[in-house]
Amino acid sequence: MTISDSTESLKSHPGFGGALLADSATQTDTGKVNLQGIFTMFLAWGFPCSRTWFLTFTAFDVPNYDTSVSIGVRKAGSSSISKLSNVKVSEGSKGPSTVSVQLRHRFNSAGRYELVCTFRKSVKKLRIPFEVRCREWPEFSEEEIAFSRKDSHIPMRIRANVQCKKCSHAYIFEEAVLQQKSKGGIQRFPTNGRFKCEECGHTMNLLDIQGQMRASLKELVRNAMKKD
Repeated sequence: MTISDSTESLKSHPGFGGALLADSATQTDTGKVNLQGIFTMFLAWGFPCSRTWFLTFTAFDVPNYDTSVSIGVRKAGSSSISKLSNVKVSEGSKGPSTVSVQLRHRFNSAGRYELVCTFRKSVKKLRIPFEVRCREWPEFSEEEIAFSRKDSHIPMRIRANVQCKKCSHAYIFEEAVLQQKSKGGIQRFPTNGRFKCEECGHTMNLLDIQGQMRASLKELVRNAMKKD
């Protein structure tokens, strides 16, 4: 048996502590991180859908030279990892380092997923499980439709600006409680959620965006009905 006494073998290897997913993360002057909207689940009204969020994790025994953490996402049961980010981690002046990074990913289906974080040249991994769940499609009830017809003071439609990712041509889409024709170049959402760009032919998937707008509009109507 050969025993190595090299200084390399005596070095401590970096490791991970805890981690949280949140809607927003802000670093204070004292080094603390304020998180808002901590979650373990994404909700979607249709697929594919894109989501942006913050990952905050702690790292221990970070060496006093530049090192990095690779961050990827994969669906449970799959070995394929989609790389999301590669972030530098600095040595903490006292204790562990705290790292916050903004991530964005396009999910093609519901299910269980996990973020996988790995230090460069290290076998240690941090796995953060989360779920992507499909929400029930928001339908307007007969009472909500009748209320919208009689009360003109509440919003009956919501509009959103959507850009084609291929050619950047902008469209305005409208979601309304009542089935009325849109005017002035405003687009209604297609029934199947797929809209072909009139400029370049790229197909945009709008079902998730439409679902978010319908849910917001339904909430506005329901709140107005409670006050009536």
